[in-house]
Amino acid sequence: MPPSRPLPEDVRQALAAGKKVQALRLLRTRTGFDLRQALAAIESGQLPSNAGQLRQAVGDRSRMRNEPGPRISGLSPGEVPRSRSRAAVWITVGLLLVVLWLLLSGDRSGTRV
Repeated sequence: MPPSRPLPEDVRQALAAGKKVQALRLLRTRTGFDLRQALAAIESGQLPSNAGQLRQAVGDRSRMRNEPGPRISGLSPGEVPRSRSRAAVWITVGLLLVVLWLLLSGDRSGTRV
């Protein structure tokens, strides 16, 4: 059986304080383990030798997730940006209403007062 390594210090401290969920989160953040792997490591009290390098920055989760490319700011995930041609639509509708008004308001009686 390959040699094992001890859990990171902050994970051990969280376990000693009785915070197993926090310890799982810390271990997953540090190692990139999935939930099952992290739970097995915490229950055994050691990291497997093939765990790879620990992450240096605890908050670095961007490489762990399959996130899409850059998002347009201000939009929720799945939200489509609004079309910029909305003004052109309103101008066209306005012009059509003016033409319709001119056609319908023409002289009907044939005489003007």
